[in-house]
Amino acid sequence: RGIYEQQGEQFDLSETDKSILHVVQGKLPGCQLQYHYRSKTEHLITVSNYRCYDGLLNIAPDVYFGRKSLPDHLGCELVQIDSPEITSTGANLSEAQAIVERVIDIRKKYPKKSIGIITLNGVQQEAIGDEIDRRIKEDNLSDMLTLNGDQFFLRTLENAQGKEADVIFVSIGHYRRNKDDTISKQISTLSKEGATNRLNVLFTRAKEKMIVTISFSYHELKNSDNVGVYRLYEYLHYIATGAFDNANNSHSDHTDKYNKTLRDKVASITAGYQVFDKVGKADMTVDVAFVKENNTRYDMGLLFPNRLLTPNTICTKVSVLERAGWNLLPFSPISFFTEPEKFSQRLAN
Repeated sequence: RGIYEQQGEQFDLSETDKSILHVVQGKLPGCQLQYHYRSKTEHLITVSNYRCYDGLLNIAPDVYFGRKSLPDHLGCELVQIDSPEITSTGANLSEAQAIVERVIDIRKKYPKKSIGIITLNGVQQEAIGDEIDRRIKEDNLSDMLTLNGDQFFLRTLENAQGKEADVIFVSIGHYRRNKDDTISKQISTLSKEGATNRLNVLFTRAKEKMIVTISFSYHELKNSDNVGVYRLYEYLHYIATGAFDNANNSHSDHTDKYNKTLRDKVASITAGYQVFDKVGKADMTVDVAFVKENNTRYDMGLLFPNRLLTPNTICTKVSVLERAGWNLLPFSPISFFTEPEKFSQRLAN
């Protein structure tokens, strides 16, 4: 940070709410980010996609059939702490204890997973660090809880950019209340310019699982006229319920006669399966997907040729979908009309 000069022009990086990207915006050519690779489930990126990228990110639809079908190690979770213990400095000891206890549980179950803990301020970071030290000393858990670079880290939001882990814990920590017992809307740096970008950083560090701890009802933030605080409400509401006003549903209602005909044909020769068309969005759409009754994940997805996509885009699409766990079958739908028996036989096989 400071003053950076290039070709006689000065760039002021001294303000804490500015990043290099913020300063050079409009001074250097820009382009739209197209793909998101970190998150292994679409639920970890949904809100950021619409609030920070205008819904333009190409995200692989989940191979799991609905959010409730996600296995325990994937997705997002909101942990509510009641009657928290708060110190005179504002540290939330209850959240610190709950997070460290959960870290121990995950370490026992998934010892090779990387874990990160992110707080909104230094006071809460210190409280969690003290709890880690206490458990190491009292329970001899140095193998599990010793902070170790990218494998296990503890950061504040301001220092979390560029970090990632299989499991990310977020400690909201905040519990300051007004005289009328309403929650204070002045939460860390979220009242400053750039709050939406900070929240994007906070809630997109997880590759597999994000666990957010909070000690008040997130509904108390709903009517805030502060953009940053309201964005926090949107993230927490989505984590708790899976509902988001602008979110695209992977099981799109959009269809056309052509796709409906193909979907119905697939359904007619795959008894015992539910069949969906247009699963996903934009370039990441799976044209037809089917799942056996009572299964928790799609059994297969069909991809049809698309003249609007370049060969490189098609290769990227297949690679991203397979990385997300999809079992794909490239298919020429014209064969349904020209060779219906071969179409049915190949699909049945």
